[in-house]
Amino acid sequence: MTNMTKNELPKTIEISIPSRNKEHFLELAKLASKLKKYGNVSLNVADLAEMSSYEMPEGGSGWHEYTSYKPSVFHFFPDETIARHLPKEHVKKNKELILEKSKILKEHDLSAYVHFQEPYFLPESFFEEFPHLRGPRVDHPPRSTETAFAMCMDQKESLNIVTSMISELCKAVPMMARYSTQVNDAGSGLCWSDYNYPGMNGPSHCQTKNTGERMKGFISAIHEGAKKAGGDILVRLTGNLSRFEIDTLTPILPPLTQVTGKGRNVRHNITTGTMLGTGGTYPIKGLLNPVAIINAVSSWFNGNVAHLSLNFADGYGRGSDPLEALDKIIEIVDLVSENPPKGRIEKLECLKSLGKKWGGSSHAETLMDTWSNLQDALTMKAVSQGSFSTMYEGVSGRHITRPIVLQPEKLSLDEDGYALKHHFDMPKNLGRDDYTYIHGGNSTFNWSGDWYWIGPFQSALSMIKGVAATVEKLEDAPEFEWFKTQSRALRIYTSILNSINHCYFAQVFINKNKEALAKEPLQDANLGSGPAIKNEHQWYEILRTEMDNTAELINLLESGGMDQVEHAEKPEDEDCFLLGPNLIEDLKKKLTVMKAHWRDLESYVSICHN
Repeated sequence: MTNMTKNELPKTIEISIPSRNKEHFLELAKLASKLKKYGNVSLNVADLAEMSSYEMPEGGSGWHEYTSYKPSVFHFFPDETIARHLPKEHVKKNKELILEKSKILKEHDLSAYVHFQEPYFLPESFFEEFPHLRGPRVDHPPRSTETAFAMCMDQKESLNIVTSMISELCKAVPMMARYSTQVNDAGSGLCWSDYNYPGMNGPSHCQTKNTGERMKGFISAIHEGAKKAGGDILVRLTGNLSRFEIDTLTPILPPLTQVTGKGRNVRHNITTGTMLGTGGTYPIKGLLNPVAIINAVSSWFNGNVAHLSLNFADGYGRGSDPLEALDKIIEIVDLVSENPPKGRIEKLECLKSLGKKWGGSSHAETLMDTWSNLQDALTMKAVSQGSFSTMYEGVSGRHITRPIVLQPEKLSLDEDGYALKHHFDMPKNLGRDDYTYIHGGNSTFNWSGDWYWIGPFQSALSMIKGVAATVEKLEDAPEFEWFKTQSRALRIYTSILNSINHCYFAQVFINKNKEALAKEPLQDANLGSGPAIKNEHQWYEILRTEMDNTAELINLLESGGMDQVEHAEKPEDEDCFLLGPNLIEDLKKKLTVMKAHWRDLESYVSICHN
């Protein structure tokens, strides 16, 4: 904690790697200590010891799974009014974990920060006891099977509860430097805010209150809690906030407070890290994009921004990169610090120096070119199809393991239940017959045509595979073993993107032929006399390409790739955002089902061509 003024923020490196046991956190702290020569080093300590399974409604709910690893301050230090509505053992485990982390930080002279979802939804029993504190509904109606409400932050009683909990947190973790809270997203919400999932809502008594004043009251309660514990802390408010909401808060923003939202993303920190943490490659772990890291670290050394954030985690608390990835980025930070490059040429020279360090003199230029190609490929992928996500379509939509068939709605549970039981929207039985249905809506492709082989997107994937092919051949490189893992991870990444692409265009084909496919299947004697099917050859090309793609993925995983894919250790821990330990078996099941339904289209049209 600190008594700094608003303009005295020190140079700080913040590191986010989920850590659910003290042994792992101790190794993390030892590594992070290497960076103390560059300024204050701060570790995120807000990890739940276990998922909040008590939140899950009977029968399941995709939205509740989505939030189940998201932390709030009451998961660690609940006010007495909240504590009696929570499982004691769950709170005990979380509190013990954060206290262990606090001890380790003190031993290594490191500071702490937290990133919470606030105001987070509370058990319904709390609002049955305190009905006057019921605030906005915050769950997502199409995705949840039970309503969820947060406290109203326009009630003095609610603000006092917040202050009390923050005070307990800061007393327990006296090296706390920053408190970050994400609002109107993943379980949190403020009354009458523009971007609450169900829309603007809340109790009538606070409907006309100025939005900026509401947020100021909430932020001030956090500051007050820190001051009661011994000193103020930096508070960062992020999340789904409209431009108007931020503009109403900015003139009355309390000291030591930062706010960002939609259309008002002031650069309070420079963020880099692994591709899982910043590049959206979940569930693939350990991938680095050296060009992006050098660019970010150089900007931090050369610029006026106080905080450099190193992110090694996915957005939903499941995935975490290995500590080896942090060690590699520390090496890059050290290299950049020697003479922070300012222009493109200097950055390329820095990249070449990194290539020499990891690949040896003979491979320095090769790696410089290869890593530059990776950056170009990722840019091309983002421009040609940025919305395809290995986390959303790939994992929560289960495009990785779903069999592509002509009529998915006709499959038995024995055929696709293994994949769909963890589909994000399955508790409401949505998306079973539509491969593009993702998170309450339909995914879209940045392309006007309906042919699945889209040049820029496929070129991007080919370039990424080219990077993989290059680095796996550098057998005499000092870091060859690490290069092999990078190569395999990149190939897994392109495989998942291909599966997403094939699922999408399979649905395009089904949609274009919906009328024909709604008719009764033809008997053998009538084949060739049925309704016209458009582009039937494309269907078989998609099937064959995806089967080959899946077979390649199986081979990658069986060759050590499972270590680079975030997955549950036990089958019962698999959920909509976490693949299971039986991933390889699921992929083999996918191939079996696709092969069994290979000829389904032949029941509607003859494919014989002279």
